[in-house]
Amino acid sequence: MIDFFPIEHIASSSKRKFGICDRPAPAADKAYIAENEGQDWIAVVDNHYQIKVNFVPIDHCIELRKENGKMDNRCDGCLFYEDAIIFVELKQRGGKDNHWIKEGEKTIAFHYQIF
Repeated sequence: MIDFFPIEHIASSSKRKFGICDRPAPAADKAYIAENEGQDWIAVVDNHYQIKVNFVPIDHCIELRKENGKMDNRCDGCLFYEDAIIFVELKQRGGKDNHWIKEGEKTIAFHYQIF
């Protein structure tokens, strides 16, 4: 069974607003949350009730392997709080088509299947 919640990688925030950050490809760093607004934010979490929201990076942190042993595609991370879980795939748009959206949707769907 895959451990999606390795304690040593979980970060939390109760701020009203915080960001999710990730370095552009081909980065080997994990995605992370940042409470100080800045240019590194790719996504914003609007935490209206200021509850504790946890974030765990998945890409570059949790191994998901295909049957042939090669690394499978992994989403950037996962937000979780109370009884909710939200897989996060951060994308930078490229080109004029929406291929990047379809790839992101496929990655997210895969994670919900194995979770």
